[in-house]
Amino acid sequence: VNNNGTVVVSLVDEIKGKFEHVPLLRNYAKITVTDKTDDTFYFEGFTVYNLLNRGTVAPYNSNTHEFQSFFDRDSDGKITNYSYPDMLEEGYEGHALTSAELVTDFIRNDDNSIKIYKSGEPFYVYERKVSVMTDEEEKWRESPPHIIIKGRYNNGEPVDSNTGKSYYYKMDLVYTEGTDDNKEIKYYNILRNFMYQFNLTDVHDVGYETLEEAVAGAAGNNISGSSSTSKMTNISD
Repeated sequence: VNNNGTVVVSLVDEIKGKFEHVPLLRNYAKITVTDKTDDTFYFEGFTVYNLLNRGTVAPYNSNTHEFQSFFDRDSDGKITNYSYPDMLEEGYEGHALTSAELVTDFIRNDDNSIKIYKSGEPFYVYERKVSVMTDEEEKWRESPPHIIIKGRYNNGEPVDSNTGKSYYYKMDLVYTEGTDDNKEIKYYNILRNFMYQFNLTDVHDVGYETLEEAVAGAAGNNISGSSSTSKMTNISD
């Protein structure tokens, strides 16, 4: 304790070495959207909708009902190596607290305007199982996370920050699995410490007029499986 009553804690040399490499796992996932379009689309930014307001500190495995371990130990229990293996191979699908609530609003600036993230700028979200729902996550079944993109478009003509009109485009966080004859679109589970990087390469039509319409509408990359259209009959050749 120093003269003004403040407690000062210092590490002795033999302890300092043990704190040089402290392995940590983020409890966030990172989402980025990188603009790779041509001059017929002017990318103004993106945001993410349908987020959870809390998450676990440690990675909890709903299948084993235990906290996931990513340490290798010797016979005496001493940590010999730290590795971050492929969590999918480990059977980890993400976890969400039952006390978490769905945030049906956007991240906002100090002036209450909606924050629009730039190309490549990270957007952090709590992890969440999406592709396979558990009983505890049933209340979010119809509310998967979405990416909302804002940009200017003018019927295929070159645009910039002062020309064209701003539209909103909705994307689901999905991937395609299977062959060309039997493709299936699946939602990504949002896993901590993973980065979900989306490259925007082509825009060939107008989007939604307003942000609210984009949120309520179908996702451009998942028309038949989008939460707003999935209950409709799908007739296809």
